[in-house]
Amino acid sequence: MIRRAFTNSVKRIGDRRATKVIFVVIGALSVISGAVVYIDTANAAGTFTCKWADSACVVDADTIACEAEFTVRDQQCADLNQNDCEGGEFSCRSSVGISKAHLGLAEKVSNTYTWALGIGGMVALGIIIFGGVLYSASGGNPGRVEGPTLERLPGAGGLVGGIEELLMPPNIGSPMVDGYYQMPPPATPGLYVLNTNECGGDRELASACGNIETIQVLYTVATAWRENYPSEAPLYIRDINGDYLENACTTSRHETHELGTDADVLIGNYSVDDRIALAKLFIDTGYVTGILHSPGTLGSQPSSEAYRYINEVNAYFEQTQGDRLTPWNGQFARLDLDAGGRIKGHYAHFHVHVGDCFGGAAGTGIGCGIDCNTNCYVQTGCNP
Repeated sequence: MIRRAFTNSVKRIGDRRATKVIFVVIGALSVISGAVVYIDTANAAGTFTCKWADSACVVDADTIACEAEFTVRDQQCADLNQNDCEGGEFSCRSSVGISKAHLGLAEKVSNTYTWALGIGGMVALGIIIFGGVLYSASGGNPGRVEGPTLERLPGAGGLVGGIEELLMPPNIGSPMVDGYYQMPPPATPGLYVLNTNECGGDRELASACGNIETIQVLYTVATAWRENYPSEAPLYIRDINGDYLENACTTSRHETHELGTDADVLIGNYSVDDRIALAKLFIDTGYVTGILHSPGTLGSQPSSEAYRYINEVNAYFEQTQGDRLTPWNGQFARLDLDAGGRIKGHYAHFHVHVGDCFGGAAGTGIGCGIDCNTNCYVQTGCNP
């Protein structure tokens, strides 16, 4: 049911794209069909030539060979200089309107073919120029111009979410310092909530700033989560490349969130089954290499439900991504325990790690962001 719901939403997007293509094709065929009947190029009506006389290029009356109801195009000769005047041959045009020209079907098709070649050449030239502009503006990667997109890696998709590709927030802004992006407020209400650190200014901005791939992963999973679990939406997100801990507006920084590849996702009162489903959606993106989370309460021994979560999530990762991804710190789903085996943290949220940055993670092709860039505007230095 989960896969079907998300797949249907993907199909609806695909249907809209297909509809646009169909309208474009129908429009093009309509123009060409109309041109076959009404094209104003009368090659079959005869031709005429020009000659130079009295310092001007004029129609050569001796060579006019226009058929009945057709006439010469005087301006064609008048526009030529002396060097180009002699020998130019031009088509006659109708003098009474195309509806009375009585061209045969073969002549109409011939005219249309000539016209279509010209239009096709201009379209092809426009595509080449547009592609060149994209390539130049993107530094060799056309997908990174202003509204960046991330191509789907082989193997991404999964069995639960049916995620075919990473989505881009429609209101994403331009890249900021060091290529970092700020995750925007949701364009669709109820999709996700950004829990910033409320420190104000650059400090608050920092908790919603990171690599574009990290932002795409969070946005894609938030979309799939609401599609499949509307009663559990929105997704609560905090500390994307968090400079300062939430509500800790001091010099103490969130040390594991300074490379643009990590974020915290609050899970509130989600059941263990919900947590398993959410973790699987992150796996389905094909770009998440680890989640640190300890189902339970602070200081307690992990329960059987905690280990059920760990075992099911890791089995799913191995089943769907094990042949292409190496997990972060050796295991995709990990508990955060102290030396005595008791829960010491990450019991109320997921720490989500995107890409291959540190901890031995590999396979996504996504590296670390700029070290010590602790907000989107300026580099403020490493941890003390």
